[in-house]
Amino acid sequence: MTEEEILEAELAREVDEMVLISSKPGEPDELDRELEMELLAELGQENSS
Repeated sequence: MTEEEILEAELAREVDEMVLISSKPGEPDELDRELEMELLAELGQENSS
């Protein structure tokens, strides 16, 4: 695995954990999607620098 693949796997685990924590029954998943998009955007910025 390359360093980038390791970082992506780590990020995926963190996102999964955040979604599990923040998804309460009956609440919309809009916040989860926003958080995930922000994390992906941050990862993209880190990879490009």
